[in-house]
Amino acid sequence: MGSLHSTDPTDLADIIEQWGKALTVDDLAGVIAVSIKQIYSLVKRGSLPHYRIASSIRFDPYKTAAWLRSQNA
Repeated sequence: MGSLHSTDPTDLADIIEQWGKALTVDDLAGVIAVSIKQIYSLVKRGSLPHYRIASSIRFDPYKTAAWLRSQNA
């Protein structure tokens, strides 16, 4: 699935949930239209749910969508 930019966090959360596989830093940055540096900053602060596979960071689509929805609360 390609990236899609939108201003509605609910739509973005829906897109993320339908991604179908773990998102990479590049994937997530593209979907929510922020820099890769910002994604790494959120990960470093522990603000954004993620997991690591060796040195790679991945994001569960459902947890990431829930996080995004909580940012709009």
